[in-house]
Amino acid sequence: MKKNAGFSLVELIVVIAIMAVLVGVLAPAYLKYVEKSRKSTDIDAVAEMMDAAVKVGAEDETAVAGTVFKLKVDSGKVEATVGTSAASYDVNHVQSSWYELIDKEYTLKSKEFRAIDNKTINGTVQKSGAVVWTSCPSEFSEYSTSFAAKFSA
Repeated sequence: MKKNAGFSLVELIVVIAIMAVLVGVLAPAYLKYVEKSRKSTDIDAVAEMMDAAVKVGAEDETAVAGTVFKLKVDSGKVEATVGTSAASYDVNHVQSSWYELIDKEYTLKSKEFRAIDNKTINGTVQKSGAVVWTSCPSEFSEYSTSFAAKFSA
C-alpha cells in the first residue's frame, strides 16, 4: 500500500504556474483601477477646496469683492492661500474662515496630477459674493466635466 504524504514537485509547479498567469492577467487591471481611484480622489479634494472658497466668499462680512483665493500646486501639494486685488479687508479673518472649512494642504496622489508643478487656480469674489474661477490647469479640467465647469475662462 502506497502512502500519499503530500504534493509532488510537478503538482506544485503547476499550481505556481497557474497563480503566475492569474497575477499577470489581473495585476494591470488592478493597477489601472487604483490609479483611476487616485485621480478621482484628487479631483474631489481640489473641488472641495474650491467649494470651501465659494462658501467663504458668500459671507459678506469675511470677503469683499476682489478677494482672490489661490490653490497653488507645488511639488505635488495643493496649498490654499488668500490674496487680494482689492484694498483693505481682514485677510486673517478670511483665512481663518476658509481654513475652518478645508485643510490647508492636500497632497496629490495620482501619477499625472503629481507631475503638475507651479500651476495656480485663482478664484475672485465678485460683488454678488459668487467666486469666479480662472486659470484652470488643463491637467485638472480634462478628467471631470463637473470640475471644469467651475471655471469661467
